[in-house]
Amino acid sequence: LQSIDIPNSITVIRNCVFSGCSSLQSIYVSKDNIHYSSVDGILFDKDLTVILRFPPKNDVKEYVIPNSVTEIMGHAFHGCSSLQSIDIPDSVTEIGPLAFHGCNSLEHIYLHCNDVEKLEVAAVIFRGVDFDKCILHIPSGTRWAYRHHDVFKHFKNIVTTGF
Repeated sequence: LQSIDIPNSITVIRNCVFSGCSSLQSIYVSKDNIHYSSVDGILFDKDLTVILRFPPKNDVKEYVIPNSVTEIMGHAFHGCSSLQSIDIPDSVTEIGPLAFHGCNSLEHIYLHCNDVEKLEVAAVIFRGVDFDKCILHIPSGTRWAYRHHDVFKHFKNIVTTGF
């Protein structure tokens, strides 16, 4: 399965959607679907506030999540072996379980969240990410909070930047 077309009749898509479709390159949603949409083959809810699935075989190496997104569903980036850099805006307040599971090629994560305590994250969002090689880029003045957070403390390389 390399691509999928979601018709307008689909009203509910659950967590972990297409997680076993390792060759999926793109997801298309009917323009008449009132619940879901796709942008560049990536599955979102209609309002672009939730990213549901980034196809694992999408060849994008660097991805900037739109500022409209507030939630990254569990398994959203599962198995994305080409993805080397992800930019997560401050608008994101929730990241589901195993959201980046198997993204072993990730070298840079740019997380713009100034208040890591407001971020709802599952303990296993980065399973399969190489904490020794992946650099976590965070806002200036937040190093202590990230370094002591249950999820982010595993990163060996945490760099503060002036976003």
